[in-house]
Amino acid sequence: MHFMRPGHQMTRRVESFPKPIIAAVNGLAFGGGCELVESTHIALAADTATFCKAEINIGIMPTFGGTQRLPRNIGRKAAIELILTGRTFDAAEAARLGLINRVVPAANLLDDALALANLLATKPPLTLAAVLGAIRRWASDRGGRFRPDRFNPRRSRGRSRIRRKATSNVSWTMMAGAFRPHANPQYRRLQRSGRLSRRQ
Repeated sequence: MHFMRPGHQMTRRVESFPKPIIAAVNGLAFGGGCELVESTHIALAADTATFCKAEINIGIMPTFGGTQRLPRNIGRKAAIELILTGRTFDAAEAARLGLINRVVPAANLLDDALALANLLATKPPLTLAAVLGAIRRWASDRGGRFRPDRFNPRRSRGRSRIRRKATSNVSWTMMAGAFRPHANPQYRRLQRSGRLSRRQ
């Protein structure tokens, strides 16, 4: 069981990474592979992909945090059924349960994942990091209770330097302008003020 600690560290690092991590599943995602998918922020899968929580079939528990992470992905009862039976399921069922975001043709998998990554790359990076951090902390709270201070930088009391930057170092004129029809905002950092501004 010496591999458990590195596995936990890997999935925790993926889950807490401040930039969106996209999984592109093509083939088998059994055991640890399935747990890695659970820890990513977004997951696409080829229509030929297959998933399985196979640990029970060899007499062990999910070793990389799957007993906590899978219920947060797909719900408690569905997670219990998959973990206890160790059955295989296809990409369509994985999407229906919420383990992955969508199923794509195998030939288009990498192109679709890269297109999604390029779309996310156009968004303000500090805000992306703040959103991911807020979602992760909310999901980790006992009972999943709502915490307004997770989202209000004035009440954060030093909880997240990144989140405060994302909300205070932004040009509100630029943000409002991004909602105009056909607007295509591009974010850059001004050297002197450190504020995010819309590139003209």
